[in-house]
Amino acid sequence: MNNPLQKIDYACWIFFGGAIFILWQMLLPGYVLNLDMIFTPSLKVMIGEGAFINSLPLQLLLHSMNWLLPGWLIQKFILVTLFFCLGYLPYKYLELPDRHQLKYWGGLFYVINPFVYERFLAGHWMHLFAYSFMPLIIYYLKKTFNNFSARYFYLLVIFIWLTGIFSLQFLAIDLIIILFFLSFKMFCLIAEKKIKELKFNFMSVFFLIVALVLLNSFWLLPYLDNQSASVINSFSVEHWQAFKTATDQRVGLLINVLGLYGFWGEHEPWSENFLWAKSNFNFWLFSLSLVLIVVLTGMIRSFRQKKKDFWLIAAMFAGFVFSCGLADSLFILINSWLFNEVPFWSGFRDTNKFSAILALGYAYFGALGVGFILEMAGKKIKNLKFISTLLFLIPLFLAYPMLGGFSGQIKSVWFPPSWQHANDFLDRDKENFKILFLPWHGYMTFEFADNLLIANPAKYFFNKPVIQSENIELAQAKSLGEKTKKLDELISNQAASDKIMKELATANIKYIIVSENLEGWDSYDYRFLEESNLLKRYEEAELTIYELVLK
Repeated sequence: MNNPLQKIDYACWIFFGGAIFILWQMLLPGYVLNLDMIFTPSLKVMIGEGAFINSLPLQLLLHSMNWLLPGWLIQKFILVTLFFCLGYLPYKYLELPDRHQLKYWGGLFYVINPFVYERFLAGHWMHLFAYSFMPLIIYYLKKTFNNFSARYFYLLVIFIWLTGIFSLQFLAIDLIIILFFLSFKMFCLIAEKKIKELKFNFMSVFFLIVALVLLNSFWLLPYLDNQSASVINSFSVEHWQAFKTATDQRVGLLINVLGLYGFWGEHEPWSENFLWAKSNFNFWLFSLSLVLIVVLTGMIRSFRQKKKDFWLIAAMFAGFVFSCGLADSLFILINSWLFNEVPFWSGFRDTNKFSAILALGYAYFGALGVGFILEMAGKKIKNLKFISTLLFLIPLFLAYPMLGGFSGQIKSVWFPPSWQHANDFLDRDKENFKILFLPWHGYMTFEFADNLLIANPAKYFFNKPVIQSENIELAQAKSLGEKTKKLDELISNQAASDKIMKELATANIKYIIVSENLEGWDSYDYRFLEESNLLKRYEEAELTIYELVLK
């Protein structure tokens, strides 16, 4: 007799091995630094200016772990856990049939697809964790409202709450999915005249809302108390345009989004450092056609079997529309109205995150479609190995650069010894002061980081408070930090040295760290470093420290 526990363990090992194979050389000692994913030896609790404090529990946990483990080892644990969850959770909770290994197909597609590829390259590991919870939330949502029990209700609340800790944008996406499910559920109950069950579901929704508000009050209350200071208010039309969904000149916007692409950075210089499945255009288009065929087949199969998955199809369509955002498409008027009239919608600068709903639907309906195709083929063909293998290779075709450590494109690196030596030097000064880090860029390339574009890691690395550029320098979108706004204006406009020095003194900046990694092509001229009251106190390799001596 088969033991279900053995099957679960077997699947766990498969997806654990898959996570290792996807990450590969990234699991070697060192830090994985790519765009927004910055880990340093000291994992500090840091809440940005005007930011929500939803991630505070996670930051406290990582900070506590850092007492025992180095930052690079914690990051390895996070990455392996992330890719394991991305594969195993949809395998376990998408409620797919056991036949033809369809559960594995769902898990395989959910973890290996262009959406995950782009988001990981952009360093969005927290968003991807929230994305991994979506199958869990849908599973316990169905259980709670189809066969209520306190256990299902509590687990639903917990995983929605965890999603909000990792990503408020994915919390909003999950709530939209829940709204579609509940609307469809209530409509069915009304049509079937099940008034008693309808009332019970309304009560369940009420208690769900109360529980979520209470659990999220630790970040909701500070936001409500000072809404004007929220970073959302800094998002303008310029930001919405800078982060709008990317199109593809060959297939247009809609096909690009259907292919789970559309991340705003696709056409930025940043993307030129990486491989893209779309570069082999004919093969990519063929692979996407296969995906859409099996997904459409699964939708038709589900509809004919009356599985009542229509709500998910509707949610997928909504996700598709929202994902197009303010890019030029049939849906621009709808999305413009949402940005202008729905208060929290302005927080979705990057609306392409809604493509997560498409990826979820593709994994579920695609697996159903694969099952139906194999059933039909089995009636005429005895040996289905070739067809089955081809169908299981589809996700790999669509995002093959993910395999083998993302095709070896991202490597583990170490911060230079000079950074730690400089940190030790600054720690020996026991006064209360701040540090200015130059070059004045929010994102830049570092030779030690394999010359990939990454967020400036200085404020995370150095123990003393660091003032650095928060300017994303993307199109017309400017700096979001009020505390650095004045310095940003002075440095970027090449203001007179005396004005800059006066602002440094006002900001209690005692030391200036200068990294020479942009020498020769930095767009800014730091002439104020030649002032007589700036004394060179430390120099090693590419790092120099100046002290501001007040006269």
